[in-house]
Amino acid sequence: ISAQWSLTTENFQLSDVASAVTTAVVAPDAPVLMLPLVLPPGSLQGGVEYTFRLSGSYDDSSSSPVGYSEITLAVNTPPTVGVVTIDNGLGGREGISLETLFKLSANNFVDDVEDYPLRYSFSYAVGSLALDEWGRLSESNKLFGVVTDSLSNVKEKVLLPSGSGENSTVTIVVDVGDKYGAKSFAQNTAIVTAPTHTLAELSSISNSLTTSALAEGDVSLVFQVLSSTAALLNSVNCSPAPDCSS
Repeated sequence: ISAQWSLTTENFQLSDVASAVTTAVVAPDAPVLMLPLVLPPGSLQGGVEYTFRLSGSYDDSSSSPVGYSEITLAVNTPPTVGVVTIDNGLGGREGISLETLFKLSANNFVDDVEDYPLRYSFSYAVGSLALDEWGRLSESNKLFGVVTDSLSNVKEKVLLPSGSGENSTVTIVVDVGDKYGAKSFAQNTAIVTAPTHTLAELSSISNSLTTSALAEGDVSLVFQVLSSTAALLNSVNCSPAPDCSS
């Protein structure tokens, strides 16, 4: 008995994409034939219907009758890509680490009514982001979470570490997913500079912010304070030194 998976809608050739074999032959007296169809992530296009057919026949003649069963799948589409905005309280994207509280907002992400509710995850990376060949976020990016799977499209009171490069860039990312897990993302950049404090002043500010965040039960803000403080302590100010390598 031979069995074969095929795609009746002719969107692509299954055997060219599948992660496992799409055909099999077994003896008539063999145990039940198992022929799972395995497709790698990203094989199917959102918003398209695919009809898969599993057919079987006796393998002794080309004229053998063929039996088959079909299933049609409609592939979910991710939310329409919107924008993420960054507000320092004065309508700008500039701020100072451990001093400026930013407000992050995800706007204009839209999906089919049956795919709601949408969930929002905000994160940031020091510097710019790398994208892969499909325009998705590369796994090489080092992202730090701010809030995950929130039903609110706004996150207030966010402290960011000092940025990198000439522009002191910090990249904000929002991932927006529907109830089926389909996601889209948007990014924007903030300009965050380091404060001009002594080590003692920095320690006092960090302790005060941590105590306040703990009193409010804001674990995310505690992490932001610690992360920003660590980034400042690990940075090297070479301006007073004649040779930074010495």
